[in-house]
Amino acid sequence: MAKLLIIVLVQLLLYINLYCHTSGVTEKNKIPGESLSIKNHPKAKSVNMTIKVPSRWKIREGNRPNVVKVFTGDSSIYLIMIKENATFFSRNEARELLKDDDLVNNIIQESILNASNFTVIDKSIVTIGTYPSIFYKAKVTTERTGLTITLIMNSWTIFYEDKLVLLQSSYLENNNASLIDDLFFKITNSVIFPDQYN
Repeated sequence: MAKLLIIVLVQLLLYINLYCHTSGVTEKNKIPGESLSIKNHPKAKSVNMTIKVPSRWKIREGNRPNVVKVFTGDSSIYLIMIKENATFFSRNEARELLKDDDLVNNIIQESILNASNFTVIDKSIVTIGTYPSIFYKAKVTTERTGLTITLIMNSWTIFYEDKLVLLQSSYLENNNASLIDDLFFKITNSVIFPDQYN
């Protein structure tokens, strides 16, 4: 029983450290830092992309099959995930497809399948690089190891030829939300697909 109690306390402390500590977005982190390339990464599925990461954030390898990289800092998480799409879509075909609001809503729902409860706060069709993309912001409640966590999530689903590139960020709802959102938008705006110019 004592071992179980220690395990639960350790998990709770890890949860508090990872999810509840809010140091705020520092001035140094407001502007993305060095560029990171995922070209030739084994999980990148031949997608050539660069993205800027805030200078004080940690960069880790993704620990799930489609997660390429994970960036953490200031009690926030930003990740790159790449999945195979059903078929190849040209940019124009994808833009036409994304005019269907039901399809867009289904894509959003599928991207947050693991959440027990979510509310979409905002959504729109945007362009990342020259690729049509779905952006949404949601309040998501999920359970991990018995703990219920409510996060704010920003997500961009980029229709990159025969791939879906997902850029997802999340943080606990707090007073610095607008600063954190601004940082995530700057990170996402730094994305470059070098092959789009070929």
